[in-house]
Amino acid sequence: MDNLLYFPYISIPKTPWLYKSLLYWDTVDTITPEHYLRRPQLFEGTYMTELLEAELVKPVLPMNYIHDIPNFKEDFISYVDNNYVPKKDLYKRKDGNLVYATRIHFEKMDELGFELVERELAYRRGRWFFMHRSVANDFMFYLASLIGNIRASQPITDSAIQLKTRMPVGNQEQKTFINREGWRRTVLNHAFPTPIEITTVRELYEFKHKHETQLKNFRKYIERELINIDSTPVHLREEMLQNLLLDIEDEKQSITEKMKGKWNVTDMATIIQMTVNAGTITNAIQTGTNLAIGTASISLLGTIYSALKKVGKNEEDILNNPLAYAFIADKRWGGNKRCHKSKFLGHSDAPERFALMK
Repeated sequence: MDNLLYFPYISIPKTPWLYKSLLYWDTVDTITPEHYLRRPQLFEGTYMTELLEAELVKPVLPMNYIHDIPNFKEDFISYVDNNYVPKKDLYKRKDGNLVYATRIHFEKMDELGFELVERELAYRRGRWFFMHRSVANDFMFYLASLIGNIRASQPITDSAIQLKTRMPVGNQEQKTFINREGWRRTVLNHAFPTPIEITTVRELYEFKHKHETQLKNFRKYIERELINIDSTPVHLREEMLQNLLLDIEDEKQSITEKMKGKWNVTDMATIIQMTVNAGTITNAIQTGTNLAIGTASISLLGTIYSALKKVGKNEEDILNNPLAYAFIADKRWGGNKRCHKSKFLGHSDAPERFALMK
């Protein structure tokens, strides 16, 4: 899977997690009511509309999927009847109103929302159903897993608490992916800088488009390393993770040095040839022979062109390194890597631990 399906919110929070996810994955999809696309001012902040326009984030309309999912309503209601209905009074205050109410847009729930209302686990207000946050978390995980399975997109969230669910859904690939998310975040936090400033979303889009090949190579390498860590005995996993972080840093430094030396392409024979050609041009100018000037100039330009081709080949070989993308991102966005303020970003990029999926 090369695309993420973000949940639970419609507008993805503007954090370093979003920036690094956009750098790493092809796109980040979000479950979006059609109502929001008709009225984009409903999104929180103009950054979401900019991301959608650049197709770095893609909207997924839930109504296009939920009616085609077999037993969509029945399976979730069965889960609710077994896990929430017997203790529904615990989710209410003394006045009968729900505690910790979280809203979900009705386009995500359709008839299922009314079933929760009948069970006194939700109420409707306008275009929203309000329910206890535990029920809301379970439903959004349920919805994202089913839609993600259809779209071959990996359900993911920026908050570990959203993954604390007992819902028996999600295919094995999705569960394995989530189990590795804590390691993945640690790696990306280490590999990618949090930029001092991203002026426009377009800037990020053009960067990814230009370095698409390096991105795919980098992602394949990291995912393969995460598989290796996951298949290692538990007591060795932290050591392997730390070794991977060291390898990334060492390779970035190595690539930096190689890029500095990419111009070292002139051997002694080339220097002699360029000197001879330059001398020939000088003599031709002094004697006034136009043919000789032209011939010598072409020869010198050919030698220079050959040297520049070697420079280009050197750079191409360097950037074929699977970790070159981390170097390129660091060079482009790095600056003061400890500075976590940006026009594009909002909060800290401290890693979060993810509970393993059952």
